[in-house]
Amino acid sequence: MISDERVIESLSCGIPLHDFGTHNWALTREQALQAIGELELMNVPILGGDVVEIDKGKIEFNYDNWHCDLNDGELKRAYVSRSAICARHYIVEYDDTKSSRAHFVLVPGD
Repeated sequence: MISDERVIESLSCGIPLHDFGTHNWALTREQALQAIGELELMNVPILGGDVVEIDKGKIEFNYDNWHCDLNDGELKRAYVSRSAICARHYIVEYDDTKSSRAHFVLVPGD
C-alpha cells in the first residue's frame, strides 16, 4: 500500500482504483509522465506498472505491464533513474492504436 503522502499526491490526480482492492490510481499518458518525473525527484523508484482501459466509466486491466528490478549491487539513486527511464520508455512507446482508452498504473517502491 502506498503510504508516503508525497507519492499519493503525485499519483492521486488519476482515477482511483480503490474498488479493485488497490490503493492506486490510473493515469493518462501525460499524468503518468508527470508523476514519473515527480517520483524521480523524490528518489522513489518505479517497480513497474500496469495498463488499464477505461470505457464509459468501466475500468478493465488489459494485462499489459512492465517491471524494472533492482540489479545486484545497484545503488538506489541509479535504480531510481533507471526505473524512471524504463517507465517513460514503456509509456511513450505504448501502442495507443490498440486502445485510445489506455491509462497507466505506476507501482512505486520505497
